Amino acid sequence: MLQRYRFELLLLLLIVCALFTLRLMFK
Repeated sequence: MLQRYRFELLLLLLIVCALFTLRLMFK
């Protein structure tokens, strides 16, 4: 269960990074 939580947290961080990168590209 803990492993799944860590995996979801890592995935969420990856999505946030992608959104931040897109924001920098469009600005």
